[in-house]
Amino acid sequence: MMSIGLFLDEETSNMMSSVLEEIRRGNRKMIFFGAGRMARAFIKAYCGEKGQLPLPAYICDNNQNLWGETIASVPIVSPETLKQESLEDTENVVIVLAQVLPFTMLETLQSTYEDGGLQKYYHLMLPLSQLETYLFYCENHERVDHVYAVLADDWSKYAYKRYFQYLMGGNLVFPTIFTANAYWGNDLNGRLRDNEVVVYAGAYDGKHLDRALKSNSNIELHGFEPNKNCAVLLDKKYAHLPNVHIHKFGLGDQAKQLRFDNTAGSSAMTVSDTARPERAYDTIDIERMDRVLKGRVDLIALDIEGDEIKALHGAEGIIRESKPVLAICVYHRIEHYVEVMEAIERICPGYEFHFRQHSIVPHESVLYAVYKGDRHE
Repeated sequence: MMSIGLFLDEETSNMMSSVLEEIRRGNRKMIFFGAGRMARAFIKAYCGEKGQLPLPAYICDNNQNLWGETIASVPIVSPETLKQESLEDTENVVIVLAQVLPFTMLETLQSTYEDGGLQKYYHLMLPLSQLETYLFYCENHERVDHVYAVLADDWSKYAYKRYFQYLMGGNLVFPTIFTANAYWGNDLNGRLRDNEVVVYAGAYDGKHLDRALKSNSNIELHGFEPNKNCAVLLDKKYAHLPNVHIHKFGLGDQAKQLRFDNTAGSSAMTVSDTARPERAYDTIDIERMDRVLKGRVDLIALDIEGDEIKALHGAEGIIRESKPVLAICVYHRIEHYVEVMEAIERICPGYEFHFRQHSIVPHESVLYAVYKGDRHE
């Protein structure tokens, strides 16, 4: 029998393994609801001939402009298609809710079924985050357990373990592990100090830059924001402050240009060459942090939609020389709950690690790294 690691209880393991085995054998039809980035990434990583699961039977999405398109040859269809799934076959259907926060999908499902057909509580529904976390943990539980063992304080261990347990149990609200104030102003990083050099990448509308300046207006603050509209607004907002510097490009492991999705209302991010309908694409410049910033850096915070590890490699010189406090978002990719720590350990051994969950939903998970003997008080 496969070891299930420290975080996965026997009941959850038995339920998930039983359901997935039925899907693999073809005894249960797997249907995705949601054709966005999460669904595309999951299907690419876990489904098909080389994956752990077969391809979904079909994918429903509310966006009618996607109907008729495909993901890995799987058709995207109207949610009305679900009405064809009989209430008599509830044991044979699994609906995967392919969205970070699938609560609104439940409302859509209810309204879809009110005039006949399937009802939302009669079929097994799994959040995609639950499915992804379970499969990732089964493959990588020794690495996840190692991160847990290395974490330097009891709350970090509790929050990190409970985060995985919540997701694998299908729970998407985490009030018991919430800690306020990401990056600074919390129990790990308190008030910023005079003349401290602070880097925050993913500046967006400046809310965290404002928090940094409220903590201490006498810091030297560098904000990075590749979204051109946001960067222009930030430039104007902080033009009167000589200690605030807005850099209008992204961070990575080498200087280059990348395609960028800055669709209004969505998280802006670098993207692959695969275009999606109704998305706003642009080309942005990417730079290495250690080529842009010279001299001492005291704190680096990164929230850049999944490109955090590349940015860390692009800051290797700064990290080795200054040994700054690192506050790195890990919630954009499940593998980053392991790989960010591994990357920092390779770049500069000697850091100790802490974990905090700064949202009651699966967002704002931050790994803190503090060089031993150089911790902020």
